[in-house]
Amino acid sequence: SGNRLVTAYKGIESITFDGCEIIASSSQTYTSYPSYYNSMYMSFGDQTFTYQDGSSSVYDITVNDCKLWNGSNTLSSIGRNTGICVKNPASNDDDQNIVLTNNDIQDFGWYGIYTRRPSGLTIMNNEVHNSNQTNNTYSYGIYCYAYFMDGVEVEISENYVHTLTDNKTYSYASAYGIYYYGYYSDNDFNINNNIVSLNGSYYIYGIYAYGYQSNAGTANILGNTIRMGGTATGYARHYGVYNYYWPSSGVLSNNIIYAESVFSGSGVWGIYTYNAQGDMDYNNIHVENVTGTGAGTSVHVGY
Repeated sequence: SGNRLVTAYKGIESITFDGCEIIASSSQTYTSYPSYYNSMYMSFGDQTFTYQDGSSSVYDITVNDCKLWNGSNTLSSIGRNTGICVKNPASNDDDQNIVLTNNDIQDFGWYGIYTRRPSGLTIMNNEVHNSNQTNNTYSYGIYCYAYFMDGVEVEISENYVHTLTDNKTYSYASAYGIYYYGYYSDNDFNINNNIVSLNGSYYIYGIYAYGYQSNAGTANILGNTIRMGGTATGYARHYGVYNYYWPSSGVLSNNIIYAESVFSGSGVWGIYTYNAQGDMDYNNIHVENVTGTGAGTSVHVGY
């Protein structure tokens, strides 16, 4: 019933959670500040909020085959704001050896998985979903903040991210399936073979990849399947892949992107790019099933 159900910090290393069920039996209230905003099912590292760098190092953490939820299927129940939060290593080029695999993560507020400046990270074969959540302004399935890193590869593969904002009552709720922020980061990264299915009335990003001044030797977005739906109006925008300052090493290929939104908003993009380099080919993009008054001029295969 506490703010953080599992907490480890101060130079932690060599910890494994396997086959555990983490239940937020006493749900938080969305309006309670700051307790709700710094609440987590599992927290590895110190500092109050997810967006703060930790001052103690985090290494050799495995979370496998665990279920994180509020113990109920009651609509509007809120477990904790973040599912799993992992903070930074002591040095930007260390190998943290963080492995998050085969987990079922649900009933969260903003972040299913949040990693702060990772190096040596594997996020694979997790199901991240949020069908009971009705509040909050946005939800991220998997959030990776690799700001100014030059360490070991980040692997985000074979995950199923879905139902992040379907039941939210806030009309401006945004959904990000997988968010990778690689500002001045030299970390190699692979975002491959994930399934992302999102409905929403406002902004949707299946995969958001930011690589300004990245010198990554490998930057792959390969073989992902992304579906976008929902009824969107006003300033709403739906992006299958939002590709911002893609590095020259980047390969964005063999993805399937399917949009079936009912749209009268600002636009639908299968792939949106800004100042992108690298290769983008063999993507299978379908936007022809978008309906509504915005269908046609506001719908783009790529940009």
